Amino acid sequence: MKQNPNRILSIFAAAAMMFSAVPQRTTLLRPALTACAANKIYDFDYEYSVSLDGSSTALAKYLGSDEKAEIPAAFEGLPVTEIKYRAFADCSTITDITIPGTVTQIGSEVFRGCSALTKVNIPSGVTAIPDSTFRDCKKLTQITVPKNVTVIDDFAFYGCTCLEQINIPDQVKKIGAFAFKECGALTALTIPDSIESIDETAFEGCGNLTIKGKTGSYAESYAKAHSIPFEAAAGSSGEILGSGTCGENLTWTLDSSGVLTVSGAGRMAEWSSKNEVPWYRSRAEISKAVLEEGVTNIGGYAFYECTNLADIQIPDGVTGIGNYAFAKCSALREITLPWSVGSVSGWAFCECAGLQSLTILNYNCNITGNPQTVCSEIVDDYTARDRAPFRGTICSYSGSAAKTFAQQHGKPFSAIEKPVSGTWGSLTWEFDGTDTLNISGTGDMADFSSRPVWNARCADVKKAVIADGITSIGAYAFRDFGQLTEFVIPESVRHIGREAFSGTQWLSDRIAEAPLVIVNSSLYTGKTCKGKVTIPEGVTELVDEAFYKAWDITGVTFPYSLTRIGESAFFNDTELKTVVLPAAVESIGKNAFARCYPDKVTVLNSQAVIGEGAFGTDDDLILAGYDGSTAEAYAKESSLAFESLGAEPEIPSVKYGDVNGDGSIDLKDVTELRRALAGWDVTVQAEAADVNRDGSLDLKDLVILRRYLAGGWGVELPAGTKGESA
Repeated sequence: MKQNPNRILSIFAAAAMMFSAVPQRTTLLRPALTACAANKIYDFDYEYSVSLDGSSTALAKYLGSDEKAEIPAAFEGLPVTEIKYRAFADCSTITDITIPGTVTQIGSEVFRGCSALTKVNIPSGVTAIPDSTFRDCKKLTQITVPKNVTVIDDFAFYGCTCLEQINIPDQVKKIGAFAFKECGALTALTIPDSIESIDETAFEGCGNLTIKGKTGSYAESYAKAHSIPFEAAAGSSGEILGSGTCGENLTWTLDSSGVLTVSGAGRMAEWSSKNEVPWYRSRAEISKAVLEEGVTNIGGYAFYECTNLADIQIPDGVTGIGNYAFAKCSALREITLPWSVGSVSGWAFCECAGLQSLTILNYNCNITGNPQTVCSEIVDDYTARDRAPFRGTICSYSGSAAKTFAQQHGKPFSAIEKPVSGTWGSLTWEFDGTDTLNISGTGDMADFSSRPVWNARCADVKKAVIADGITSIGAYAFRDFGQLTEFVIPESVRHIGREAFSGTQWLSDRIAEAPLVIVNSSLYTGKTCKGKVTIPEGVTELVDEAFYKAWDITGVTFPYSLTRIGESAFFNDTELKTVVLPAAVESIGKNAFARCYPDKVTVLNSQAVIGEGAFGTDDDLILAGYDGSTAEAYAKESSLAFESLGAEPEIPSVKYGDVNGDGSIDLKDVTELRRALAGWDVTVQAEAADVNRDGSLDLKDLVILRRYLAGGWGVELPAGTKGESA
């Protein structure tokens, strides 16, 4: 790329005006550099070169004299991916250098002779520390080597006389000649098992050094061969250093290799201070954290001040990150929050000095609107324009909530590609590239914890097609898909999870058409209903929260076909006074009628499974049921008044096909069923007429009955079972 002469002249003019108007020092372009090579570009303090293919730039030379330098992540739209040979060499005034996460390669002698340098980060994409990179950086006291580095080359830290703390990552295989020569302040260095070669001169002049490692390791043999004190690293035999509980159903262990493992199923405790965290006192030992499948959140302060934590594995299913969860984790270089994480609380990544990349895979992830939630440091100067700068990059999808947060608070942002396909359990999903999401496979769609795995496409999908053979739509499956207006849902779907369609235009359109939204045999919502509600025959389940806070309903008539009432289905419906649940109802979900305060609830299924708090804690409630029923047991356990309906009556077996109830199956039954379906005012035995047992009376039942009577079709009617007719 060749610099435009007119652009250079305009830069000179602008710089001159700045110099005359502003009293503090301003670095100007150097006139001697205006005649530049064809592939070199100058932009104030930096000289760049462009790659041969024109896809990236490299920082070739630092031309400034400031104490702090922040390398841009991009120049003229091209990412800065490399810092070339001696780019900062002998810059004796510079103390602090910030390198963007786009940089993946550092040249030899890049910081050699930076005698005042005290602070510099190495991005996670860098895989080698070349020869003499930090040679004679005499004021450098500590540095974190990223986990992907495999080589520390010759003279890399030679003459860093004040270096006290440095880590050797697990992937390093080689330490070169004189790599740490004359690092006299270095007192301890842990050598990982990955090391295959250490030059015999690597630690010359390190008179205070003790090498730590596993017993019997290469590190031990090297130390003994070179008369360097050796100490078996804590737990070199693999023992457990600590363990305990960290939630109602979660446990933790910290082993001698520095790995903290959280196991179990459920929520991690939300601690309100660092001292409440059970592993806080051992935080210096933690270098890696593994949250196993089943953990659903990361509690407040969970990893606060874990300054050696460099690697964490967060599974799908974690829904939130608590306050200060990773604050002051200075060794953390990169972290990816899976698609399931819907919220990041205040100060979660505050003062993460080394964090280069925060990747957020949930399109709608809510980051608490505080600039300090994601920052490298907090500046004490209250006059500073940015008191919570972030030297890393927030990575997420274009148009995402993460991008909005980054723009609002001046954080660097990089867009990532949206996925076009994937799997969820036994199912496969694929976006067609225009506006349709196709979901294929067979069996149940497992529930999601807050957002679906395909949520990155929530702003793109207008139509969703669910393949025949899929039997359920999981909770939150299409939550906040605001552009979604069309569904193709097969008859095979018999269950729908909570909030599966919430926030979709499709749902708004259906509610506008009718207050009861029914999909196949599932009543999804009736929250806008008023007065007395009659749920039609054929409905077998009320989805969780179906009538949640439907304050205007005063009564409900349930169909005989209903078998399941979901969790919180009628929560806080305060105008319900009397409830009668038919004998077909097999399960009543947790908090189904909580805070409704009805006068009386009658449960006609003596074996119905009743969830925790299903009828609330109203002392005035009367729960009616048969003697020895689950309703009676629930009433006693919950200290509610119980009204006995006596012994459960024997209910005769249903004779399927006997539509008119005369005890025989013949053409009279066909005639009666046909008339009922045509809308005639006739009385039929609804359960007996439902010969395919799908919970509804329709032409399918009529066809089956006619074929049974005609013979030769191989059609059999179901055997009689106990039931309740409508």
